[in-house]
Amino acid sequence: MSEKVSLKAAVYLLVYAAFVFMGKLHTLLPFRTPNEIRFAAYALLFAAGAVLFRETLVQSALLLRSRPIRQFLLLIGFYIAYLLLSIVVYTLFEPLAGSGTNDDNVFAAMAAFSPWITLPVLGVMGPIVEEFVYRYLLIGRLSERVPVWACVSGSSLLFGLLHIHSLPDLANIVPYLATGLVLGTLYIVSGQNLLLPIIFHVFNNLNGLIPSLLYGS
Repeated sequence: MSEKVSLKAAVYLLVYAAFVFMGKLHTLLPFRTPNEIRFAAYALLFAAGAVLFRETLVQSALLLRSRPIRQFLLLIGFYIAYLLLSIVVYTLFEPLAGSGTNDDNVFAAMAAFSPWITLPVLGVMGPIVEEFVYRYLLIGRLSERVPVWACVSGSSLLFGLLHIHSLPDLANIVPYLATGLVLGTLYIVSGQNLLLPIIFHVFNNLNGLIPSLLYGS
């Protein structure tokens, strides 16, 4: 990894970490970061990532174009496996965990803003930013220095913790941890094609958001 790429990755990761940290401060302080600021931050991180990592996105598009059938089958196969795994995980752990704070926050944001805002930010920009961080930076780039499956495990754990907002909420980490492992494995098996976990993640988020917007939470 060149010094220039390392610097871009480090700066982006630090800015993202600061954004996440500020979002977690509401557990310690008597106020929380307004959704307007959080949404704007996601939009900025999305735009910055699209510029900084454009070469990786282009390479991923070329890989997808060169082997479309294999890449498509991988995407479908992993999504079916994810759905089956989700059934098992929620059957085993939902009675212990209950409703998660992350879901409550998403529903509150959906109620407060127009769908023309929530769908692009929560359904598209947010997932892409998370793929830049948890798959591209914490697996793709870090695996040049650390064993790849250690990167997949570590990034999945951090991805799970991202969606946890308090200690009582910790039991809800399992579904997010499983999602992180599926996305990380898809990224590796696809030859580090970042577009596959991006498509997977965006589709999965929109699949949850659109019915909620149409029929109410």
